[in-house]
Amino acid sequence: MLTGMVAACAASRPVLPSQVLAAPTATSEKAAPFMAEGARYFLAGDWNRASQAFQQAVVAQPELAEAHYNLAVSLDHDGKTTEAKKHYVLAANLAPGNKIMWDAPPFHDALKAKPIMKNPPIQKNYPAVAF
Repeated sequence: MLTGMVAACAASRPVLPSQVLAAPTATSEKAAPFMAEGARYFLAGDWNRASQAFQQAVVAQPELAEAHYNLAVSLDHDGKTTEAKKHYVLAANLAPGNKIMWDAPPFHDALKAKPIMKNPPIQKNYPAVAF
């Protein structure tokens, strides 16, 4: 019976990404150190500090989709799913057609809970996403 309960709980929660994204070449000089710091904390399993570093990257470069995505993943691992969902959606909005961000199970979970985008942007060479 316990096995069934554990399986049911696991099935209701999307699989969290196990890695964060590297800072792209377009990362500003202000945001880059926070992205690197956040990645180090994430790899160490220190979700709170990783979240703080990625939050600083978001402040330094608000349009950096990877910073929002990494912040979302860190927050999600830290159990702050409501806040994480906002950043999954922001990341996807900032990176139309980015397969990693658009295919992340927590992003789809966020959309199922409350559809935010009616007509997602479609970028060449990426599959269309239906909502």
